[in-house]
Amino acid sequence: MADIAELKAQALRAIDSRSEWLIDVAMTVLDNPEPGFHEVKTSRLVSEKLDQLGIAHEKGIALTGLKGRLKGGRPGPTVAV
Repeated sequence: MADIAELKAQALRAIDSRSEWLIDVAMTVLDNPEPGFHEVKTSRLVSEKLDQLGIAHEKGIALTGLKGRLKGGRPGPTVAV
């Protein structure tokens, strides 16, 4: 099993490989502000992006929340965003 330094390095490589995509998503959210618990456009956008990534998810949690889950092949760290 990889140690924490290797897991961190893997995560950073994954983020770096999608940097333009991530920045585009962030800029779309920033350019379309919505008040709390009324983030309809943001929720829709995040749902579309999760679909693009092939991540199954639930919608409509606490009005506009989403929850997706990725399962690894063995026990390990859990991350929430």
